[in-house]
Amino acid sequence: MQTIALRDFERGASALRDDLGFELRGGGVVDEDLAGVWGVSNQTHPRFSVFSAPGVSRGFLRLVEGPSDDETGTFHKRGMFNAEILTSDVETLFKRLQRSTHFHLVSGLNTYDLSGAGGGAVSRTGATRGPGGAGVLLTQYLKVTPPPTLPLFETLGGPL
Repeated sequence: MQTIALRDFERGASALRDDLGFELRGGGVVDEDLAGVWGVSNQTHPRFSVFSAPGVSRGFLRLVEGPSDDETGTFHKRGMFNAEILTSDVETLFKRLQRSTHFHLVSGLNTYDLSGAGGGAVSRTGATRGPGGAGVLLTQYLKVTPPPTLPLFETLGGPL
């Protein structure tokens, strides 16, 4: 689960529902115990909602009400500010977000190959800022290199 903190909590929820088609899965008030687990103040972060893409059982996105990023077009922040969304069609999603009032595109789509560097994939990614300046990367895996085959015990050398 990835977390994004937003001052304009309702606008963030609307952006996930209206622009990305996400479904609300749950949420509520951040009580003292939950705030303690997260290492934040429930006065600073009073409520949260959990969203997912339609029909999925993993890869949730949690919105937390509270201080957010600084609205710049960079992705240098740490903490509850940025997320990466994997999609099966980044081109269509990127075009849809060009018309969005909630998202501001900060890069074009870029294709990169990490298959030779141990990353194992060829990806197409674009960067956007959502409500409150939250950085969101949109990524589609174009090709995933299969993992290497591990040696069998019989082929390993060394002491037994």
